[in-house]
Amino acid sequence: LLAGAAAGPYATLRTLSRTLKLSPFSLDALVAALLRPAPSALVDGVHVAVLAALYSDEVEGNTILPGPASSAPGVGAAAAPSVVLSGGGTTGTGGAGNANGNASGLDGERQRPEEPQPEARDTAQYLDTVTWPDYLAALLARTRATRGGRHVPRVSPRCCEYYALPPADKVALLTYLCDELLTTAAVRNER
Repeated sequence: LLAGAAAGPYATLRTLSRTLKLSPFSLDALVAALLRPAPSALVDGVHVAVLAALYSDEVEGNTILPGPASSAPGVGAAAAPSVVLSGGGTTGTGGAGNANGNASGLDGERQRPEEPQPEARDTAQYLDTVTWPDYLAALLARTRATRGGRHVPRVSPRCCEYYALPPADKVALLTYLCDELLTTAAVRNER
């Protein structure tokens, strides 16, 4: 029964194995790894590859997914970047401005505001075989918040809790990730 449910994600992963840089593996190996209540190199590698592709696509699309540090309010929060208002003033703690709210240089000339850059925690910089459950939980939380929870699995894994999930929930999460992967630019542009 689990093999049937895992066949869809397996087919997607095998088809995109070159794009994701995955080594070949069998459906039986994937099912066995999903059945294990302990960490598995195959499950970890697959999730890291898929999440890295999703985060890369979001960064290239200028929509930054939250990393694990930014998913919890107040944890790892950095200073807010300055935002240029329509009148030329700035708001936030990162901008330089005068008493009138205008961003200006030392010589009084108007400075062009810098684009806020994503911080390391907002990208896949720290995504690896240990941190991927936190990135997955952040992705699920963000997706529920922006798109609603209609097609998002109700499971919210955290670090070690993922391996304690029932195999059917693990397959549901993997199916969701593979569905999301099919909407990325890297997959659409693959020939």
